[in-house]
Amino acid sequence: MEHITCRKSCDWDTLQLLDKEIFKDEAESRICRTTLWWLLELGGQPVGFAGLDDISEGKFRGGMLVKAGLLPIARGNGLQKRLIQIRDRAARKQGLTVNITYVAEWNYASANNLIECGYKLYTPQWKYGLADALYFRKYL
Repeated sequence: MEHITCRKSCDWDTLQLLDKEIFKDEAESRICRTTLWWLLELGGQPVGFAGLDDISEGKFRGGMLVKAGLLPIARGNGLQKRLIQIRDRAARKQGLTVNITYVAEWNYASANNLIECGYKLYTPQWKYGLADALYFRKYL
C-alpha cells in the first residue's frame, strides 16, 4: 500500500469532486462549510473524506460524524476506521463528550467499523437520519 496521509481540509472543490465520484446521485447532500473535514490521500491523490459537526446545545456537548466516503481503490484497508478515530480525537480536543452518527441499515461494512471503534447502537429521541438507519453513539 502506498503512503497514506490524512489532513484537515478546506479544499471545497476536491471535497465536492470526491463526493460526486463516491456517492453519485446522493452527492452534495451534506457537504457544508460549517463541518470540519478531513481529506485522505493515497500516494498524494485524494481518495476519501470525512466530516465532523459540533452539534452542542446548552449543556449537551456532542459531535456528529457526518458524510464519509472512500473511492473503491482505497476500500478494505482499515481507512474508514482511521477516519472515525481521527474524528473522535478531534471531538475530544474540542471538549465534546459524545459522538453520534447513523448508517443505512444495509451498510454492514460501515456499521461494523463503527462497532470496532467503540460505537454502540442506540435509539435516538427522534430519527435524524435515513428511514432505514441504524443509529450509533460513543461516549468520548
